[in-house]
Amino acid sequence: MRLFFALPLPDEALDALEAAGRSFIAADINMADARAAAAFGRARWSPRANLHLTLAFLGEYDEAGLAAALAAGEEAFGHGAPARVSGLALKLEGWGAFPRLGAATILWAGLGRSPELLAITSRLRAALERAGLRYDRSPFKPHLTLARFSRPADLRGLPSDAVPGVGFRVRDAILYRSVLGGGPPRYEEMGAWRL
Repeated sequence: MRLFFALPLPDEALDALEAAGRSFIAADINMADARAAAAFGRARWSPRANLHLTLAFLGEYDEAGLAAALAAGEEAFGHGAPARVSGLALKLEGWGAFPRLGAATILWAGLGRSPELLAITSRLRAALERAGLRYDRSPFKPHLTLARFSRPADLRGLPSDAVPGVGFRVRDAILYRSVLGGGPPRYEEMGAWRL
């Protein structure tokens, strides 16, 4: 099973991201710049139910790996973790593309700087290390994947303010299992912890 830890988004963040998607599409349709014209006609938009902030992607594991991941989640977010009375405060801020705007394969929404988010991510990664679990050790770049492109798209010239600066609170950290095949992936909750 493919496992990852993530933060699910509340409705106010999801609503803002859907509005951003509409802004991108409208800008794309109205652009005189041929580089970006029709880019979003080729986009595979992330379904609302799949939008989340990935903290750590673990990859394929068996039942023993799942048990170890659940234990690492408990260490990072459970009873021994610092308590948060009202969840983790985050804010949508800007957008970008991987690998770059001129040849985008992923369109993402960014998040404002959050020392607390970096701290819980570091705590999770340390717990995964202690458990001996493999995970993607790329530097943590908080982002929310909005769309994927099968061919690189040139997104230069799209409006810089398409993603509204909406603040929100995340209340839970989740260990998900990703189920692939026949359309967008489905995410099944395997463990949850209150932040």
